[in-house]
Amino acid sequence: MPTYKKVDVTKWERNMHYNIFKEYMQPQYDISFELDITKFYEKVKANHWSFTLAMVYAITKCANEIEAFRYRFEDGELCFMKI
Repeated sequence: MPTYKKVDVTKWERNMHYNIFKEYMQPQYDISFELDITKFYEKVKANHWSFTLAMVYAITKCANEIEAFRYRFEDGELCFMKI
């Protein structure tokens, strides 16, 4: 279970971004890009794993390595997810 640390937004270097997104119902950031997953797909199929579950795991693991993607609003406060 992840633990969260409250962020003092008055001292946070991304305060401007916080002030823009804090009122959004579901603040999010979307990106898209082309990615060759041929070897990933072959390994998934060779091991008889669920492609969907394997992809969700891989995306989540990669996203959690990026600090900016680990911020959340918890009970109306900005928090940083520790992993």
